[in-house]
Amino acid sequence: MLNANGLRLDPWGHAVVPNLMPFSRNQIEVDPKDLPLNVELKSTMQQVAPTSGAVVKVKFDTADAGRAAILHVQTAQGRPLPFGAEAFDENGQSVGIVAQGGRIVVRGLKADAGALTAKWGPGAGETCSLAYALPDAGDDKAKSFARADAVCR
Repeated sequence: MLNANGLRLDPWGHAVVPNLMPFSRNQIEVDPKDLPLNVELKSTMQQVAPTSGAVVKVKFDTADAGRAAILHVQTAQGRPLPFGAEAFDENGQSVGIVAQGGRIVVRGLKADAGALTAKWGPGAGETCSLAYALPDAGDDKAKSFARADAVCR
């Protein structure tokens, strides 16, 4: 929590924020720094105007962001994908961008194996498909990025 130094959420997402000003608009912010990789906050800030002595419940909506991974992708000719190319899942949702060296940082993978499409332009020669298979991470799925190699054809 950004509002109170050292304030932490419990495992159920509850916290008590002291010193809110009654009858005034108070901004409550959550720092997502220590959240697991598979949790996505829809918003990190809420505003409340409590009455004097009130206890106010503030809800921060979350979503299951799926698994996060770093995919090292090359073309069939062994070259890295173009920097800035966008990666899409089977539903056409953007899940990542190609970074340096053909690495794609992807979020929102709902399965440990599947297919993605990379696009870097409108032409037919500016797209390719890649199949990925992530290693089994056990209980560490939410704590670290999975790493895998793939070839885009």
